[in-house]
Amino acid sequence: MDRAQLLIRLMEHVQSTGHPYWKGRLAALPPGRIHAAILVEPYCSRILSGEKTMESRFSVKRVSPWHRIVPGDAVFLKRSGGEFVGIFEAGEVRFRQLRSASDWLEIQGAFGEQLCVEDDFWERKRDSRYATLIAISRLLILEPFSIRFANRQSWIDFGAPPGEH
Repeated sequence: MDRAQLLIRLMEHVQSTGHPYWKGRLAALPPGRIHAAILVEPYCSRILSGEKTMESRFSVKRVSPWHRIVPGDAVFLKRSGGEFVGIFEAGEVRFRQLRSASDWLEIQGAFGEQLCVEDDFWERKRDSRYATLIAISRLLILEPFSIRFANRQSWIDFGAPPGEH
C-alpha cells in the first residue's frame, strides 16, 4: 500500500468515528499537513493518558518532521509494530539545532516534564543535532485499528515526495 492509499484509509477511519472537530479538520487539510508518528512504548501510552503533552523527534540529519510540521497539522499515532491509536493537532512547534551542551540542557529544563522521557533517553539521543518539539493538542483516542503497509520509518510525512521523509 502506498502513502496515498494509507492516508485515505486513515482519513476514512477517523471520519467513521463521527467526531465533529476531526471530521471537518481532516477534510480541510491538504496531505502535506498530515503526518503519522510511529511510537514505541511507554511513550505512546503516555500520550494517550495525557501524561505526555509534547512529542519530540531528535535526529542526526534534517529529516521529517524537521521544518515540515506547523501548528494546526494533524498527526496520527501508531504503536511501533502495532495499531493506529489516536490523532492529535500540532500546537506550538519548535525546531532547535543542537550545537552545544547548553542547547541540550535548555531543552531538558524547559520541556523535560512535558516530554515525559525515560532516564536514559538523553544519553541515547546524544548524537542528535536537530530537535523538533511538538505540543500535543486536541488529542482524539481512536479504537485501535490496523492497516498493513510497509514502512520502517518513525515518521511519515504524507506531503513529502516519494522516498523523501
